[in-house]
Amino acid sequence: MQSPLSPRVNRYSSSLLLTILCAAVFTTAAASEPAYLAPGAAEVGGVHHLCLIYHGQQAREKWTADALLPYVAYVDQQGAPTDWLFDSFLLLEFATDAGASLYHDNGQGPYPTQADWAWLADAWFRSDTGLAGLEGAMAAAGAALSDEDRRAGVVLSVPLPQTSIRAFGPLPGSDNTLDFSVPEDRQTALAWYVDTVRERFYQQDYAHLKLLGFYWTAEGIRESDNELVEWLARTIHAKGDRFYWIPYFNAPGVDGWQQRGFDAMMLQPNHFFHEDSPPARLADAARRALTMGAGVEMEFDDRAYQSELFRQHFYNYLNAGAKYGWMKGSVHGWYEGGGAIKRMLARPEAGRQLYDDLARYVHGDYTPTGQQDLPELPISR
Repeated sequence: MQSPLSPRVNRYSSSLLLTILCAAVFTTAAASEPAYLAPGAAEVGGVHHLCLIYHGQQAREKWTADALLPYVAYVDQQGAPTDWLFDSFLLLEFATDAGASLYHDNGQGPYPTQADWAWLADAWFRSDTGLAGLEGAMAAAGAALSDEDRRAGVVLSVPLPQTSIRAFGPLPGSDNTLDFSVPEDRQTALAWYVDTVRERFYQQDYAHLKLLGFYWTAEGIRESDNELVEWLARTIHAKGDRFYWIPYFNAPGVDGWQQRGFDAMMLQPNHFFHEDSPPARLADAARRALTMGAGVEMEFDDRAYQSELFRQHFYNYLNAGAKYGWMKGSVHGWYEGGGAIKRMLARPEAGRQLYDDLARYVHGDYTPTGQQDLPELPISR
């Protein structure tokens, strides 16, 4: 079990096994035309590049307007915006400060209460961080770029009602304690959370933000949760919102993402984090994403500017995106370790080139370095 401050749980298994699995998938899918999940379409909320912002716990990066400015806009060496950067943002948190998991049963506790779910909803709307910081960053960038009508897309994570919780609540305005082993009680809690967050978002009347929808926080879906995911998708769609997911490479439920009701799924390659992961892992990810009609997540953290090995892993993603067509042809998620981009700019001698190349990639102008050989894909696109 990782600590509550760890940004995510990353799964990895051998490249050889996954190559075999991918080949099997392609054998059955050869008759269909493979394609990534296209960026910018109404079906995905217009998203091109969705940046993950871990926000909630006190030890997280303080996401003020200043901290978020180099995310919403590309900034020069003096910190002045010269172009836009990420168009959409996913705010998520997976545990409270006390370590109560908001998305899975870690078998240890503490278990989240209704107050913890309310804390999560409150976290998005703090006075100068989170959505307020994003609104401020968008306003500042819009003024600098003479584009003050631009709005960033916002996706918010939902807590997951763990079936091991048998006494949750009561919810505001109710005297009933919920039992999450009962499907209807799980739905009741999720409906309250979604309605609460939506109401508060629209009360803020943000000038530079638009709510796109909600995010399934768990990186895999157990078969026992399929009906709940499908119900939540219907509930979100009935409100005119969209449903997003970023599973790990071989997560349970990943092949059936469309059947579960997700509007956008971005597959984690899980290459960056492992010293022995070969570049061919990204070819496996391209094949899987193409077969499933999915998007792709880009992944890095502070090690990208601290280690030559992980710097190369960072560039492997950029190179693969250009080579395999997902740079321009796919919806992207961006995992950056909870503030690595901001810290890159604080260490320009190590991180500025990475930031510049990242921006070129986002704008579709990146030229591969050629430092690593990436295998050809055995299919046409």
